[in-house]
Amino acid sequence: MSKRRIRAKYVPKMIGFGINTLGLFSPLMAARAALHLFRSPRSGRIKPHQRSFLNLFNRKILDSNGLDVATYSKTTSTKGGSKVLLCHGWESNSSRWKKLYQTLQDTNLQIIMMD
Repeated sequence: MSKRRIRAKYVPKMIGFGINTLGLFSPLMAARAALHLFRSPRSGRIKPHQRSFLNLFNRKILDSNGLDVATYSKTTSTKGGSKVLLCHGWESNSSRWKKLYQTLQDTNLQIIMMD
């Protein structure tokens, strides 16, 4: 196993163990440490295969209290279709919805993905 894979596997576990241990003695300090660490996600890179999927959509940047939020959608000619907003988890991107999108694309839904 490479150093990078070892680090990726064990460092998060060590951090979690440290915060949990600190929480036994000082829940407030543990909460502050976790908030400081997880306050904002690391900036990630979109990989080429993810980019090719996201390039299929109209990308729009929205301002949410000074935070840029990217949305991806396709203009549909469907009348009256419900809208579905797909939101991913921490440090991910909308390309994670590729399989779900492929399943839903032939429905009467307008699909909007958000980063």
